[in-house]
Amino acid sequence: MRTGLLLLSWMLVCQAFAGDIKVHDKTEPFDPFAVRDAKKADHEWQEQQRLKQQLELIESLPLGCVLLVQPYRHYRCGDLYYRPYPQPRTSELQQKLQYQRIPAPKNR
Repeated sequence: MRTGLLLLSWMLVCQAFAGDIKVHDKTEPFDPFAVRDAKKADHEWQEQQRLKQQLELIESLPLGCVLLVQPYRHYRCGDLYYRPYPQPRTSELQQKLQYQRIPAPKNR
């Protein structure tokens, strides 16, 4: 009895985590490949937005940023973090820095 009840409850829990379920009317045409392609395009767009946000470059940091050196040299500006990078194609006399937005570093 206990084994049957345990098995039944386990099956209910497993079904709860099955994922998205799509229901469509049989009278309407359905293309599963179009759904797959749309999900793939949406995922790629979200990934591009994340990379664009992560690669945000700024010329100068706002006031009030704090220099942190652990685990590497970076700046904290409120809840945002920036890492300095030399600006490409500048002479050594005019060495300028750009600051790239990075995810919050984890101290080791």
